[in-house]
Amino acid sequence: MEEYLSVSQLSSQLKSLFDNEVFYNVTVVGEIYSITQSRSIFTYIDLGDEDGDQTRGPILKCAFRSFDIKTKEDFKKGDIVKVRGKLSYYPHGSSLTLWLTGIELHKDSLGKNLLKKRKILEKLDKLGYLDEKRKIPVPELVNNVGIVTANFSAAYNDILVALKSRFPVSTVLYPCQVQGENAAKSIIRALTAAIDDKVDVIILGRGGGSNSDLSAFDDEELAIKIAESKVPIITCIGHSIDETIADRVASKVCITPTDAGNSINPSLAEVKDSLNSKKRMLIDLITAVLRDYENALSFKKKIFLSLSSDKRIELLKNTLEKKMNLFVSLFKDAIIRQKEMLKNKKDHLNYNINNLVGVYKTRLTEKNLLLEKNSKQDIATKGYIKVFIDDKIIKSSDDLKTGDEVSLSFFDGKKDAIIK
Repeated sequence: MEEYLSVSQLSSQLKSLFDNEVFYNVTVVGEIYSITQSRSIFTYIDLGDEDGDQTRGPILKCAFRSFDIKTKEDFKKGDIVKVRGKLSYYPHGSSLTLWLTGIELHKDSLGKNLLKKRKILEKLDKLGYLDEKRKIPVPELVNNVGIVTANFSAAYNDILVALKSRFPVSTVLYPCQVQGENAAKSIIRALTAAIDDKVDVIILGRGGGSNSDLSAFDDEELAIKIAESKVPIITCIGHSIDETIADRVASKVCITPTDAGNSINPSLAEVKDSLNSKKRMLIDLITAVLRDYENALSFKKKIFLSLSSDKRIELLKNTLEKKMNLFVSLFKDAIIRQKEMLKNKKDHLNYNINNLVGVYKTRLTEKNLLLEKNSKQDIATKGYIKVFIDDKIIKSSDDLKTGDEVSLSFFDGKKDAIIK
């Protein structure tokens, strides 16, 4: 007859196997694959071999209560830790858990990340991607700006405010995840979409954060995408002076999202000041030239007067008048060109403003049509009615019983009825 064990019998044998002094005080060194703190007092850690395969390699489940272990260290994913504790088997769920009595940092992930970052930079340098001469300059005047950052983020709002306050410009948001395991791939997808749309310049950024929060911007594939982009990319990652790899290959680096927005296009005030400055320079130049000719004429006039040659004096006078007329004409032409340039800037501004007004008018019209379509009168004409008992609206059939006298309200009047 075949022998067999019940589930309870097998579980009891496994529990007795691990209920051994050998497993009462176990010390293990491994890499933190994940760390989770529950809403209660428990903290759970998945521990594996350093640089092991996290999808196929062995994983040790660890747990501890906060009041059992006193530690001031802030452990994080990727740290190499040494843990001590008791190994316990739980029949319900057939799980093994190492209940920790101690945990300490054996080797943090900072050194490993710095080494990885250094290797990526060496590779990019060999490819020529860190060469400043390779980088595409940002155009002086930009019409279309692609913004790659998290949707509804403070960074996106700061960039928009800075851009709109300076010069009329069209913007498109390409939302992405800016931190976490899948952030790098999300950023690459957003950058690809912006590049394919052929915007004039791309702003890639996020708000401040820790080194681990910004780690997605040290991704090698992302760095190559930025370096090989045919569209200039401005980075504004975090609020610190520490550079990510993305900063090293970007066309331009700004410390904050606001700085990135301010780095695109001159402000209207700056354009006006520049025109006024050039106008003053032109006036000063013409005035200086005329003064030189006047001084030269005065000197020659004295010479000719000393020679008593009225004819030569008259000839020089005519020459001076011609040259003065020429310079006056040049001066007037220069002023006209400056006025035309200022008018073109103004027309460009009005054109962009009118386009924006048109877009918002269209959206308002669509909202009004939708509102009218879903008005109470429209709903009533579709056959919906209201049921009242003693002026009290009935919301459920459970509120009615046989024999109740009710009032039915249609869109064009009321009728009385009795419930059967």
